[in-house]
Amino acid sequence: QDGATSCTSCSAGHFANKDRTKCDACPQGPHSGDQMCGWIAVQRGVKLDYDLDKTPLEIRTDSVVGSNNKVFVNFYSALGNTVVGVALYFQTMWYWILSCSNSQTKFPTTVPSNTDKVWRITVTRSAGVRLKIHCNEVEVLNVLLSDTTCRMSDWSEKWSKNVEKIQFHSSSDTASDYYRPYSSG
Repeated sequence: QDGATSCTSCSAGHFANKDRTKCDACPQGPHSGDQMCGWIAVQRGVKLDYDLDKTPLEIRTDSVVGSNNKVFVNFYSALGNTVVGVALYFQTMWYWILSCSNSQTKFPTTVPSNTDKVWRITVTRSAGVRLKIHCNEVEVLNVLLSDTTCRMSDWSEKWSKNVEKIQFHSSSDTASDYYRPYSSG
């Protein structure tokens, strides 16, 4: 609520600051969505309804490269069963595809160096399962999951399920500040 000492949601046209100590007004004009409007403050350890198969997920961070911070988001089926997930490590700017790889992997391209980053995670299933990650509109990962790219024997079974809930890990996620559905407009 506007003006509250601790807010988890704000009235229309406002957004909660990172510490959820106040609600600020969204900027007006043609670029009002470019900054904070539409962003939802991350609540760790809470399963949130989110259909990743229909809408890519954007995550806003302000962690410094070289820090021990990481994005760690799990994806769940409609029943709330753990399906898969993605982790992004700021110490080395590596990624980990949960339920696919056994460890972190270096991004195949250079991740933008800006401290403020908007990550976009997209999963498509039109020709196999493809995971794309963008950082500040730069594609940093585009991988078709397969027996070659995944080391986990049950990757196909897990990644073939529809993702209908997300959860920012309660202790492992230290970098995610805000999230929102991606909109190309």
